[in-house]
Amino acid sequence: MKYSGIMRIGFKLLVNDRAKFSALLIGITFSVFLMVQMTAMFAGILNRAYSTVTNIGATMRIMDPAVNTPTSPFP
Repeated sequence: MKYSGIMRIGFKLLVNDRAKFSALLIGITFSVFLMVQMTAMFAGILNRAYSTVTNIGATMRIMDPAVNTPTSPFP
């Protein structure tokens, strides 16, 4: 490998300093937690957004053309 010396020096600089290494591990752990949390929140929002359509149980719904959303019916 061409960069084996540079990689070895970089690894020693990272691992030999306990504070830097622990801060790196905490930062990576926190960022992974945030990514998983935001993905789960997005999936939950999408699940709630289409739940009114899926919970109706009808095979077909016919609405007036003036109705924009199911929550605001046209009289």
